[in-house]
Amino acid sequence: MLTPNSPGVKDNLEKIKSKLRDKNIKVYFLPSQILIKILINGKHPLIQGMPESFLSILISGKGLLIQKRLLFSYLSGDLDKKNEFILNNGEIRLLGTDQSIINTIQ
Repeated sequence: MLTPNSPGVKDNLEKIKSKLRDKNIKVYFLPSQILIKILINGKHPLIQGMPESFLSILISGKGLLIQKRLLFSYLSGDLDKKNEFILNNGEIRLLGTDQSIINTIQ
C-alpha cells in the first residue's frame, strides 16, 4: 500500500507520477472497518459535507475508483485534510500495474 510515509515515496514522486500516466493503471480506495464505523456514526468533523453517493459506497465496503491526481496529491502531502483523513483510513490499490509503481520506490 502506498502512503506519503512509505519508504521511497518522497524521493520518487516524479517517477511515480510518470508511471501513473499509464492509462491501464486504475486507482481504487477501499475503506477500513474503522472508517466505515466513523461514516455510519456521521459525527466526525472531517466527514461533514461528504456527498451522499460517496458515503453510501464507502459504507458498503466496496472499492471506489479515485483520480490519479488525488493519489499524487496525497503522496506529495498536498491533499486537503478531509480527503487525507479518508485515504489514511483505508487501503489504496493499484490495478494494472504489474507492481511497476511499487518497484519504483523499492
